[in-house]
Amino acid sequence: MIHSDDNSSWYESLDETKADGLSPVKAITLYYLFRLKGRTSIITLDNIEPIFPVKYLLFSQAENRYYIKELREYQLREFLDLVYNGSDPFINNFVNWIADGNVYLLYTKEMVEDMTAMLIRVHNAKLSVKGKLSYPLFLDILELTVKYEDYKDFAKDLTGYRTVCHTFDQGLEELWRKAIK
Repeated sequence: MIHSDDNSSWYESLDETKADGLSPVKAITLYYLFRLKGRTSIITLDNIEPIFPVKYLLFSQAENRYYIKELREYQLREFLDLVYNGSDPFINNFVNWIADGNVYLLYTKEMVEDMTAMLIRVHNAKLSVKGKLSYPLFLDILELTVKYEDYKDFAKDLTGYRTVCHTFDQGLEELWRKAIK
């Protein structure tokens, strides 16, 4: 049950969100805010879109409440640029809140179903066997893939480029091997 006053709305516990048909998912990285577009199954920067609309809970330790907030839609590249250049105070705070373990995304039943279908689709397309990729493993693969594509875009002419690319390739292979187990 949502509690509110003139200034804000909140839940007293995460269990209250479940009573409202929502699934709270603790955001461990910024990549929890993104998914693959539509019915795509290949993880590339161009195939990633924000989960939108996304509401999240911001835990206040002082008041022991989970305040309900809504995040505006950011494209992945835009979001990462704001994170790395540090020019947006809200984004800086948001990154710190995630690092402190105080952000929980609120997924609806439909969002959970879409995410589950995506995890099955990615697993079956990449590994050619029936199964479902675990969400944390998907996020690890997504993060490494984005960093790899970013590196390829900006470091083509650097010494050691092919060695670093090989290291990224090995990291991705290792993550996909985990999906088989």
